[in-house]
Amino acid sequence: MKICGVIAARNIDELIEAALESKAGIVELRLDTLREPLPRIAGDIGHLIEDLRGGGKKTVITLRDYDEGGHYKGSPSEKANIFLKLAEHEPHFIDIELKGGVLERIAHRILSAGTGLIVSLHNLGKPLTTEQILGVTDSVMESIKGSRNSTRVLVKVIYRCFHPRDELHAMNAVSMRKGILVSFAVGSGCMLSRIAAPLLGAPFTYASEYGGPVVPGQPSVEEVAMIWRLLGAA
Repeated sequence: MKICGVIAARNIDELIEAALESKAGIVELRLDTLREPLPRIAGDIGHLIEDLRGGGKKTVITLRDYDEGGHYKGSPSEKANIFLKLAEHEPHFIDIELKGGVLERIAHRILSAGTGLIVSLHNLGKPLTTEQILGVTDSVMESIKGSRNSTRVLVKVIYRCFHPRDELHAMNAVSMRKGILVSFAVGSGCMLSRIAAPLLGAPFTYASEYGGPVVPGQPSVEEVAMIWRLLGAA
């Protein structure tokens, strides 16, 4: 089973050091937490992607919008240009929000370049039902059917958890869309669906590795690995 270690650094030097020292097999580079202008350091990020690939690690590039719990407040066109530039360095995945106007602009170009897509939705206002999660997943997969490298598309659906039962919807959906869906609930005290996601068929789950949790309730890579070992599932 796989853990995607989330690197939420403040500057490019921190990002490079933390990513290269990562113990996770998949590393998410949260570019929205960087305080430097991204066009100026895009070359450094590209070299980091190549170095990580050379070390056998997969990279997820994320520039999370403010409206979906991140820090990015720039324009969709700027984001699209950054993603296209970084795609030249062949990260394993680029995470693009389902909403926001970027996906429609560059999805096919990213896939044609040989980079996979994670199409993500972060509904932090209320829980989602199993049917809603499956609806999003099926709609995304239908929209990219026939695209080059369409088998390298994953769907990520995250939502706010207010009660432990809210987590059951993500767990049920993941078990019904094995291999293509990463879904779990977030919130203080809600961690079961995140821990269980790969056990139920998700390609991986996310855990904090540098910079602290990026959403409430996000455990560390070490905590997830320890729980899996205790369950005999590591």
